[in-house]
Amino acid sequence: MSRMHVERALYFLGHDVPLVQDAPTPEAALQTLMSQTESVARRDPTAAVPPFQLTERERAAIRDVDVVELFKWGVHPNLIRNFAGVWGINYVERYRAAGL
Repeated sequence: MSRMHVERALYFLGHDVPLVQDAPTPEAALQTLMSQTESVARRDPTAAVPPFQLTERERAAIRDVDVVELFKWGVHPNLIRNFAGVWGINYVERYRAAGL
């Protein structure tokens, strides 16, 4: 697992930007974000924004807004809070339900 890539994705997906506003689901927003960064990297291999390297498990956690899994991985709590808030998820309730 690359926490850096997960946290970077959550940073972009946890803010009320056109990427998130235009996407109906976290999965759609993630796919758009990944496509955009891959496109930039293809045009300029020295670009400051490298493409995301996420495993299927990491993609699933983002797609499902699995804040408990993200927390267990050690993802920064502020990133989880913002990400959950944008997608209308009460992360505190989910933490409690998981016994955290």
